[in-house]
Amino acid sequence: MPKYFKVIFLMAYAILYVKLLIDILTSKPLFISIPLHMLFLICLLFIALNNYKNRNTTFFLVFISATLLVSVSFIKSTLI
Repeated sequence: MPKYFKVIFLMAYAILYVKLLIDILTSKPLFISIPLHMLFLICLLFIALNNYKNRNTTFFLVFISATLLVSVSFIKSTLI
């Protein structure tokens, strides 16, 4: 994969991560951010496959942060 593809997807991942974090902190309902969750997970999948191919350990940090953020979002939306 060319390096600019990695940069584009990492920027999209960062934007989605920040947007999802803002949604969690402002207590927005889940139905607003379902497409956001899907885009977030697609970017996560791309990063995971890319890091698996290159055998980088960065994937583990990305996976942990993404799993934590998505699970907190789902739990918070069910409690509110």
